[in-house]
Amino acid sequence: GQIVVSQVSHDVADPDLAGQYVDVNFRFVPEGGRRYGSDLFVVGSFNNWQLEESTKLIWIPERT
Repeated sequence: GQIVVSQVSHDVADPDLAGQYVDVNFRFVPEGGRRYGSDLFVVGSFNNWQLEESTKLIWIPERT
């Protein structure tokens, strides 16, 4: 995998006191471009490591 950052905002005066919300898109292409047998989720400290419908990855075969 490769991390790609397409845009960054640096207009926050003090990031410890202020912040901005941004839309983030994750893309994961499995080995061989085949769909996994179960759902995949993005989890981390930002959502208390919970599986949430809002962080479930959507399979789009045209983008593999």
